[in-house]
Amino acid sequence: MFNWSQLQSFFVGTKDLIRQIRTRLRLSQAGFAELLHCSQNSVSRYESGNSTPGLSTLLMLHDIGLPEERQIIDGYLKKSLAAKGKHFNPNASVDVLRGLTDDSAFEEQFLAHVPSNLREKWEPLIEVLSSLIYTDRIVDESIVEIIRLWSLHYKDQSAEILLRNVVGYLRVNLDLRMDPDYGRRQDGE
Repeated sequence: MFNWSQLQSFFVGTKDLIRQIRTRLRLSQAGFAELLHCSQNSVSRYESGNSTPGLSTLLMLHDIGLPEERQIIDGYLKKSLAAKGKHFNPNASVDVLRGLTDDSAFEEQFLAHVPSNLREKWEPLIEVLSSLIYTDRIVDESIVEIIRLWSLHYKDQSAEILLRNVVGYLRVNLDLRMDPDYGRRQDGE
């Protein structure tokens, strides 16, 4: 027999799904906002369709959703990741994609504070930072110092050229060290 509730839940929009989860949990918008770590105003905008939740909110909704709600949220998460140019196996579960989704959520939150006309230029740096944050790697002080120097002198064209030359020097030397024949050349072979 055909399951109408499954078909109905498939066509539930984001705003209806959010309201459905909130009412199922018997929470006010303020209480639900607290659970989602957002403002009551955001919940109101989500439920009215005036705003759509970001990746971090969608992940929270996924975590508290019932299986059929999670299935719908999976689709929203995957569409959002694809829209951001992220590559993944479309059949992968959200649990498998959680690392990518967490990184993208961090990028999304950070980029929200960057003027829209500059976001495209900032995205590569944010991707690198987010990949470092979710690892156990320690950022060397020299990398922080390079970024600090750039932030102090970014309007000085000669300083920009000097910093680009430093990066070029690093790139060439690191590429050489990755060359399997590098050690033999150093030993005079």
